[in-house]
Amino acid sequence: MDYSEGNTRNLEYYTYAPLNISSEFPHGYSLSMGRQEFYYSEYICNQLFDVILTDRLTFKYSSIKQDEDNQIDIHSMSLFPKKDIISMVLDVFDFDMLIFNDMIKGYDIMEDITKPFDKKPWLIRDKIKDIILF
Repeated sequence: MDYSEGNTRNLEYYTYAPLNISSEFPHGYSLSMGRQEFYYSEYICNQLFDVILTDRLTFKYSSIKQDEDNQIDIHSMSLFPKKDIISMVLDVFDFDMLIFNDMIKGYDIMEDITKPFDKKPWLIRDKIKDIILF
């Protein structure tokens, strides 16, 4: 009998199949689950705050490319136009996750949990000299 549609009304008893979940700690936080993109977004934002003169920034990123560029969206209270900020980010940052992975591969993700306020290898400002906004 097919019980997938919840057709259990005429049964004396019904035993549900056990729920099986397999994951490693920290759950759902591996590189393949978006941690690398999260770190790269932090890397970009860390360099933007002083340049676009804001203390609040929302950065959205999609790895799906459109016209050879990654799709990003930036919301801030900056005096600079949003389209200029986005254009600058796309010009300066290459979104090459393979190169970025070399920067973070030695990082122990347990330090995100045990030492959340310590220095992170991706929170550097190595692109400041390249960021120019008119």
